[in-house]
Amino acid sequence: MDKRVKVLFVVRDFWQAGAQRFAFEIDNAINKELFDIHILSYLDLNASTQFTDYYYQKHLDLGSHVSFLKNIVSTPGYTRRLTNRMLNNRLSNRLLPLSIRNKINPISEGRKIDRKKLSAFIKPFDVIGWMGEYMFSLLLPIIDDDIYNKSIIHIMNAKFQGIHVYDNFPKTKHYIFASGFDDEEQVRHEFSDFEHYKTVFFPLYLETGNVINNWHFKKVATIKKIGIFTRLDPMKPLDPFFYAFHLMLDKYANLELHIFGSGDTVKSGMQRFTEHLNIKDKVFFRGHSENIVETAKVEKMDLVWFQGYKNRPAGYAGFDICLSGVPQVLWDFSTADAAVADDSLVFPMYKNLNLFIQKSVEILLDEQTAIAYSNRQFTDVVENKNMKKKIHTLENLYSDISSDSIK
Repeated sequence: MDKRVKVLFVVRDFWQAGAQRFAFEIDNAINKELFDIHILSYLDLNASTQFTDYYYQKHLDLGSHVSFLKNIVSTPGYTRRLTNRMLNNRLSNRLLPLSIRNKINPISEGRKIDRKKLSAFIKPFDVIGWMGEYMFSLLLPIIDDDIYNKSIIHIMNAKFQGIHVYDNFPKTKHYIFASGFDDEEQVRHEFSDFEHYKTVFFPLYLETGNVINNWHFKKVATIKKIGIFTRLDPMKPLDPFFYAFHLMLDKYANLELHIFGSGDTVKSGMQRFTEHLNIKDKVFFRGHSENIVETAKVEKMDLVWFQGYKNRPAGYAGFDICLSGVPQVLWDFSTADAAVADDSLVFPMYKNLNLFIQKSVEILLDEQTAIAYSNRQFTDVVENKNMKKKIHTLENLYSDISSDSIK
C-alpha cells in the first residue's frame, strides 16, 4: 500500500510561464519517496496556437501523474452558458495575461459541468496546491467546502498588480496562503479582506545547478545592449523603462533596448510608447526566449532591467538572469513606499526615474561597479534561491496538512 502523501497541483496549463515553472520546480525537487505528485490541468493540451505545452513531458519524466479538467468534470450535454461563464468570468479574466486571453479553447464547450465528478476526483488527495490564486478563483464555482483546509494557495499576483485579485473569494473561509511576502505589514495588507488565514513564506525558488559566473564587462563596445525579459502585457508595464531609455539616449546614443517575451506589441500598448517617445529605431522586440540564461549570454547583454518588489526581482526571469551574470537594475512596481536607494543592496531598485537612470549608466560605463553587482546578484541566487535547499519548508507543510495538524 502506498503510504506517501498524495499531493495535487492545480495548474492552468503547461506553458512556459511563471506559475507553471513554479509547479515544475517543486515537482523536480520534492522527495518522491514521501510524496506522490498528481497534476490537474485546467486546459487541455494544444489549447493555444501560440504556446507549447513546455512542462507537460517534463512532469511525466519525473514520474508525476497528469489529468485534465475536461476529462473529469464534463459529461455529454448542453450547458454552454454555464461553461463559458466559468471560463470567461470577467473578474478572473482580468487576472490572466493579455497574451493568453481569448486565445484558448474552452475546456468543455457544449458539455455539462459535473461538480460531483470533480469532488470525487479531489477527495483522495491529502493536499491541494493551487498554482496561482487565479486558479482557485477560476474553479470556485465547482469546488466543495471541504477542500479549504487541505488547500495551499500559491500567490502569483499581488494586490499592487490588481486590486481585484481576491474579489470573488469567500472571505469567511479559512485559507492557507503561500507567498513571497516576508513581513507582517505586507501580509496584513495583502490578506486584509480575509477573516481566517495562515501564511507561509515560500517565494519563487529554482534549481541553480553547478553554474559559473562567466559574464564579462565589455570595455570597448560600439553598442551597449540593455535587455528586458517579460511577457508583453499591461499587467507587466514597461513604461518606466521606455521613459528611462528615452532620456538616456539624449546623452548616450550607442544604446539598444532588446525586449524578449511573447505577446502582441500593439494590443499590449508597447508599440505606442516606442512611437510616441521616438525610440522605435532603438527598441527591438525579439519574441519569446526559450532559455533566458543562454539568450543573455549569446546576446552579450551589458545590463538587464526588470520589475522588482522589496528589493528583489518579481519573477523567475530575474533570477535566471542572475545565473547568466548580467547585472540588473530593478524598477519598483509596487504601490508601497519607494525602495531605499542603497548601494549596498544586492539588487538596486528605484521608484525615482533619475536614480534609476543614474545607476543604469553607472553599471553600463563603470567596470568595477558592473562586476560587483554581477557577482553579488549571482551569489545571492545560488545561495538563497536554490529549491533543493528550500523544499523542506513545503514538504513539512504538506505533512502537517495531511496529518490534519494545521489549522
